[in-house]
Amino acid sequence: MTWQQRPAGRSVQCNGEALRRHRARRGWTQPELASLAGFTTRLVAKAEASGTVSPDTLEVLADALSTAQHPVFPEDLAYCPKAVVRHIIESFAQYERQCVAHCQQFLADNLRVVAPGDPELFPFAGIHDTIDGFDEFWGKYFAVMERHDKLHIAKTMRLVAEDNLVVALVEEHASHKSTQEAAWRCPKTPLTFVFTFQRGKVVSFEDHFDAVAAAATVAAIRSHHDSANGPEA
Repeated sequence: MTWQQRPAGRSVQCNGEALRRHRARRGWTQPELASLAGFTTRLVAKAEASGTVSPDTLEVLADALSTAQHPVFPEDLAYCPKAVVRHIIESFAQYERQCVAHCQQFLADNLRVVAPGDPELFPFAGIHDTIDGFDEFWGKYFAVMERHDKLHIAKTMRLVAEDNLVVALVEEHASHKSTQEAAWRCPKTPLTFVFTFQRGKVVSFEDHFDAVAAAATVAAIRSHHDSANGPEA
């Protein structure tokens, strides 16, 4: 398996956890993988300890570990999906509307973004394709949502990874701008983001939030506001 975009440097850090996982899936020991790949056991051990190796070495290891059902690419052995997701969420927390500019290098050109909800109330709902679509998604999000604690989502982040899938469990404190005057009533909302990777880049981002409950919260706050202020003159 060859690189889609070969690293510029002479060496690259191996994702040791990924290498161990793929080796274990084949049922091989370190010496067995080393023999099949034409390397020393010491080199395989170094790679599994997340040491630096040449891009050519990762190509050979990926080729040795690949099967028709489970292809392995050198990018899969060089990048850590959990670290990438952490960077993306921290970029959102810190840079908000400009977050895509700070994580674009980890996004695939064919990225697909999916979010539930009524587009009339949550215009970011629906499907957005490509990196530009991901940027548009956040533009529509910030057009209607106001965040009250920028770093809360990063502080509450928990990540669960399985192969090229990462689930991020977070908590966000934000409110719909139509209820801004009653923002203090908006609870911190648990969210689930699902990231799918190919060749070290995100190809799918799913925003799983309870759109029905969110719509009900907005409606309840609006109703309370209308009751408190009485009928319009």
